[in-house]
Amino acid sequence: HLKTPFGIYFKNPTTFPYSFSILHNYSGDDKTGTSTYSNSIMANMLYQEELGSSSSFDVRFMGMNLKFQQMIFSLLGPTIMVFGLLTITSLIVPQPIDDIQGEVRSFMIQCNLKLLPYWLSTLTVDMILWTIFCLITYLIYLMFQIRPVLDNAGNCFYILFFQGPSLILFIYNMSFLFDKSNSASRQIFLISLCILLIPVVVNVFASNPAPLDWIYALIPHISLYQLLGKVLPNTGARARSLSYYWKQSGTFPYYLMQFLDIGIYGLVLLFIEKYRNRLQ
Repeated sequence: HLKTPFGIYFKNPTTFPYSFSILHNYSGDDKTGTSTYSNSIMANMLYQEELGSSSSFDVRFMGMNLKFQQMIFSLLGPTIMVFGLLTITSLIVPQPIDDIQGEVRSFMIQCNLKLLPYWLSTLTVDMILWTIFCLITYLIYLMFQIRPVLDNAGNCFYILFFQGPSLILFIYNMSFLFDKSNSASRQIFLISLCILLIPVVVNVFASNPAPLDWIYALIPHISLYQLLGKVLPNTGARARSLSYYWKQSGTFPYYLMQFLDIGIYGLVLLFIEKYRNRLQ
């Protein structure tokens, strides 16, 4: 039943197709409901006029809770995924710190161990761990039929996998700040979470202008968070291919910096290794 009455203005009431206008009060709280119900009642009247008074149809409304849940996940999903993937610091951090602070690597360097092969081999092992983490995360979401991930399956895995090298190198660089491996992983994890709050706070007070995308893209886990946040909400007919996001100004910086950050943090790592003893 309509709380707001409506009127009908017949322009051609005698012959089919009928021409009329529906007049209703559009100043109430439920504007969409008033318009929909008045249209459905008129449609029912015409239905009975053409097919007989015993003919009619029902109009019902059902809340799309699943769509609402998918929308909520597309907003919170990037945060959940990044938080979960950052737990890999507990596997990555101990070994480099133990090598840096211990005597074994120093002895191996004296025996002609080169730093570049050492870090490349370490990165290779940690990338295998990262790939396993990504696959487990990816398969869990697919197994539970999470729609934002299903509709962006290829893009999602591409983002997760190729963000790995720069994130691991970023963690390597941060590991030089700590002396004890047993507490370093926990502290790096907490620092990473605090850094991740930066775009959340900034977005409250700003509209995320384009230059911020390039700044965010310099920090791997923020880049991962922002990129997932721009891709996952596009579900159903709005889902796009990987090439589409490479061409968009809002996502291009993140895709590009996934690869440039590898060079940046790799050079920072070599610089630290070369000059850290002199600075000490």
